[in-house]
Amino acid sequence: MTRLRTMSFTPAAERSVELCRALADSSPAADVWAALLILTLLLDESLASACLTRLGITLSWLRDGALGDAAATVARRHQDATLSGDSSMHQSNSEIDADSRCRAEGSGCNPGASLASIDDPSAFLAVLDRAREIARRESTDGVTSSVLLLAVLEQSAFVRERLAKAGATLQKVQESLLHVAAHSYLQRKLPSNHWKPLQRLMEIS
Repeated sequence: MTRLRTMSFTPAAERSVELCRALADSSPAADVWAALLILTLLLDESLASACLTRLGITLSWLRDGALGDAAATVARRHQDATLSGDSSMHQSNSEIDADSRCRAEGSGCNPGASLASIDDPSAFLAVLDRAREIARRESTDGVTSSVLLLAVLEQSAFVRERLAKAGATLQKVQESLLHVAAHSYLQRKLPSNHWKPLQRLMEIS
């Protein structure tokens, strides 16, 4: 029972995977899938998104082409749609259709769905498999967005090198994940009069 629980993906992580599939649109390029996974992790409010933002890995960074043209194009479209207030532009019709198809067929993330039913490149399957391995070893919540972030950094040399060039090395990401996780936990647990002074100290550190 524990094995099944730790192998399942959280809703936020599954959303990131499904949107990545929709955006990649069957591209054979492993680097495109890895870059788009970073993008979709950023778009979802999660510890992974907070960690990346804290390290300077933002939509603006992606928009400038730091992770390639595909991620830059989507980042630009998303930011432009946000500025114009046009939420309908966040996904194209083809992306929405692909997302719906993923949900109907099973994303391959949970134990009951078949990865073979989705035409993912082997490099992306390796990221998902690595995420499950990390979750079994280190997570009590299953495959979270944070676990996905670590998995894609470990598996994709392209993403690892580009993020490291921006100062977000694997070690820095691990440290930042611990920081934002502690930040989130303390904010939930402490009374506001205790939390605010501690928050200032954490921001300084």
